[in-house]
Amino acid sequence: MNEEWYSGLRVEERRPFTPADRDAIEHLRRTLTRRSTSAIVSVPLCLLVLVVLAWFFDFRDALRIASPAVALLLMGFRPWSAAPTAAAQLQSLKRDEEIGEVIVCRGVGRELIFKMNEQRRLTPEILTRVACDEPLTIELLPQSGAILTINGTAASSWHAMYKGATAPQSEHAQAAALWIQQNLSEDGRAVGERAMSAEERTELLEHAPPVTQLDLILNAAVVLLAVVSWYYTFAMKSFTLLLPIGTSIAAVLLSKHTIIRWRSYRRFAMDIAHGRVIIVYQANDAGGITIEYLPHSGFLWTTDLRPATWRRLPLNGKTFVRRDHGN
Repeated sequence: MNEEWYSGLRVEERRPFTPADRDAIEHLRRTLTRRSTSAIVSVPLCLLVLVVLAWFFDFRDALRIASPAVALLLMGFRPWSAAPTAAAQLQSLKRDEEIGEVIVCRGVGRELIFKMNEQRRLTPEILTRVACDEPLTIELLPQSGAILTINGTAASSWHAMYKGATAPQSEHAQAAALWIQQNLSEDGRAVGERAMSAEERTELLEHAPPVTQLDLILNAAVVLLAVVSWYYTFAMKSFTLLLPIGTSIAAVLLSKHTIIRWRSYRRFAMDIAHGRVIIVYQANDAGGITIEYLPHSGFLWTTDLRPATWRRLPLNGKTFVRRDHGN
C-alpha cells in the first residue's frame, strides 16, 4: 500500500469529525463562495465597462480603448479558472462532510513544501509560524486538502495541502541498505546498487509521463489558431486585438507545459528503463546515513529509506522537478 503525504508531511492518523470541525467547514464554505461570486461578477462588470464607454464614445473607439482594460480586468479575476476551481473546492468540502474524517499529518517545519523551486517556495514560518526545525502537526480534510488547524491553532483562511503518494518501502530496499552497511571501506563509506520495485518504477513514470500525440496535436492547433488570428487582424484591419492576444497567451502557456513535460520525461527515461538505484552509505559520529539516488538523472531517491521531498508532491504537471532541486 502506498504511503500518503500532504505537501511533504506524512499522514500519521485519521480521526472523526467534531462540532468544531463542522464550524470550520462552514467558514471555509463562505470564503469560497465569496471568491467564486467575485470571479463570476467580473464578466458582467467587463460588459458594463464596454456599454458605458460605447454610450459616451463611438463603438469602435470604445472597443479600442476598452479592450486592453477588459483584458487586464479579466486576467486579474480569471473567472475561467477561479470560478470552476472554487466550485470544485466546494464540492470537495461536501464530500469531506460526507466522509466525516480528518487527516492528521506530523513532521517538522522544513518538510512542509508547496513548490519544488526553493527560491519561490513558501517558508514554513509564513503559513505555520513554525521554524524549520520545530515539530509541526497539521489537521486537514482529505478530499479538499483544506487546513483546519496548525499545531492546535485554527486556520484563519483557505489554505490547501496537496496529496502525494510514494511507493511502499520494500523488504529488498531494507536488505540492500543493511548489506551495504556491512561492507565499509577504510574511509567509512560503501557504495552499491539495487533494483527498483515495480511500484517504484510506476511512481517514477507517473512523475514524468511522456508527451502523447494528443498533447502535440492540441498544441499545434492552438499555435495555428494564434497565427491565423494575427493574420486576420492585420489583413482585415480588425478594431480589436482581444482574440489574437488571447490565443497567443494560450499558445505560449500550452507550449511551455508541453516542453516541460517532454524535458521531464527525457530526464527520467533512462532511469525508468534501467530500473536501478545507487546506494551510498557514509558512516559518521551519529551512526551514519544511507542515501539512494537515480544513476542517470542524479536525483535523490531516498534518505535512510525515507522518500525524497520531490516524490512526496502530487503527481501532476505543476510539480515536475527541476534539475537543481531534486535533492
